[in-house]
Amino acid sequence: MTNEIRLTGKLVSQTTGNVDTTVYAEISVDRKDVEKALLAPEIGSEWRHRNGISYRVTHLANTENLNPKYPVTVVYQGANGNVWAKPLDNFLKSMELCSPF
Repeated sequence: MTNEIRLTGKLVSQTTGNVDTTVYAEISVDRKDVEKALLAPEIGSEWRHRNGISYRVTHLANTENLNPKYPVTVVYQGANGNVWAKPLDNFLKSMELCSPF
């Protein structure tokens, strides 16, 4: 299995004179980046830690950075107001989704 995913799309736009112009575009993305993006929690979603305490996701940080030194980080808040942050991988290991939002 390759680590690259190819996405091909077709964009059709109408130009003057009712003539349609078709434009094709192709991009390649790393499979790991796609998998992480699909796993990233939604802002406002509620998660339960393995210790039973519930938290609400308030932000996602480093979502545009491709440098592994700066992983996608989930920022979340407990009912007591304390704010926490964990790299996405660690967050998903210790949390379970309660509600989508």
